[in-house]
Amino acid sequence: GLIANNQGRLGKTLFTDDEVGEKITVSGVWDDEEEARAISEDIEAWARDKSRLEACAELCNLGIAAGPSNRPEDLLADPHVAARNMLVEVPRTDDPEGALGPILVPGNPIKMSKVAEGPESRVPWLGEHTDDVLAAELGLDETELATLRADGVIG
Repeated sequence: GLIANNQGRLGKTLFTDDEVGEKITVSGVWDDEEEARAISEDIEAWARDKSRLEACAELCNLGIAAGPSNRPEDLLADPHVAARNMLVEVPRTDDPEGALGPILVPGNPIKMSKVAEGPESRVPWLGEHTDDVLAAELGLDETELATLRADGVIG
């Protein structure tokens, strides 16, 4: 069984041979590298015949929060990521003509039933909205904006 209450050894997962999972006491001083190697070998042996998702499912069934460590290509192929619109295409900011095509960026993780998603738009160019914001928020006119630009205050 799995020993879940492992006081004094936070982050360590120890296994016993019995089904009850009785608490065991670890005595003596272990070298961190030696201990890590031994635990890693045990975990690798346990997980060897399992996929990442199978290993996570077994751990979750034992009450241990677990999730797979995905590689970028895993995320691109994950049906859950696609179904939740977690990767969305937006135009590139470094390619105004669109010759390079869109890039994938993280989508909004918060999904609400009565709020529409998107449309996603590209990230603004540096200074793209400066004039509009300064005019709307501070009431600056074209002459004042030109002066600030000439003085190097805004780009």
